[in-house]
Amino acid sequence: MGFKALFGLTVVPAAILGGSLLACVSRRVRDVFFVMLVFLSPMIERVDVNFVSREWYRGTSRGFEFSILDILSISLLVSAVLFPPRGASRGYWPASLGLMMLFFLYACGNVAPYDKLSRASLLEAAARFRVLSTGWFELRRLPCSWWPKFAVKKMRQADHWRMGGTWLLSHPGCLLSRHRPRHEILEAIIHCVDTRPLTVLVTHWWEYFREGRPEEPLIEALHETADYLGHQHDVKTIYFDGLAQGAFRW
Repeated sequence: MGFKALFGLTVVPAAILGGSLLACVSRRVRDVFFVMLVFLSPMIERVDVNFVSREWYRGTSRGFEFSILDILSISLLVSAVLFPPRGASRGYWPASLGLMMLFFLYACGNVAPYDKLSRASLLEAAARFRVLSTGWFELRRLPCSWWPKFAVKKMRQADHWRMGGTWLLSHPGCLLSRHRPRHEILEAIIHCVDTRPLTVLVTHWWEYFREGRPEEPLIEALHETADYLGHQHDVKTIYFDGLAQGAFRW
């Protein structure tokens, strides 16, 4: 168990309990907590801790974020429910909360799973990009105008096809993964490369560093793959940009 996990299981619950007790005892503490809540909001990234994070990912935050603001908010909520101000109700239905909940349910139903694009999403992606790679394509999710070419793809048993000026690629899954047996990774990659005219090699950045530590077996498999591809004279490695620019002829 890492340091952040221990911190989350010990210090955070203790801080919530202590803050709630203080807020219940003193009205002045509640005022101080509220002022701190407002004051610290613009600098939340400096007073938070991120669990299940991706330290080696150069992008937006990943994982579960918990900050001092959450502790203050929970403390204020508990104190307001247990010891409300004189003449105030313990709880009430805030204005527009019902509409917010409806929108939340709508948003939950509109989070697209990986490799499952809707018809509208496929049309928009094809209009904006010249290469689209996914795990698979399903007839019921394709625009009706794409059905004839999809039928030809199925009859040819092809992995990839084109629609207009856009390449539609199907990859064979994540071959470079720590969830695969170490000794089978390169063998599976060689098989795919030898049996297909074009292979999309997929790997996930977060699998190479687990809990901030290098995943040595997977890194070794990546080096072996690079060495294999670099020494095969009949194999050409290209980027998606190169594919879009005509580096591969069907």
